[in-house]
Amino acid sequence: MRRDEEYLRFQIDEIRALNPAADEIETLSLQERRLRNATRIQESLLEALQLIEEGGNTLQDRLTSLRRLRERLERLGGEPWAIP
Repeated sequence: MRRDEEYLRFQIDEIRALNPAADEIETLSLQERRLRNATRIQESLLEALQLIEEGGNTLQDRLTSLRRLRERLERLGGEPWAIP
């Protein structure tokens, strides 16, 4: 029982010592989401690059596809252009 109490006090002290900033949890969550979705983010970016380089479709079709890809990237990890 004494050991459990000491352990819990130690854990509480460790959490207090971290002293996370107000937005740190949000920042870490975003980074975790980006890492978890890294492969899908990379695939989406490559698809966007191909749309830009290869053409083939009308400009309107490519812009529509790029908009769709941007929305996918935002769902997967926030604004892709704001990656730190």
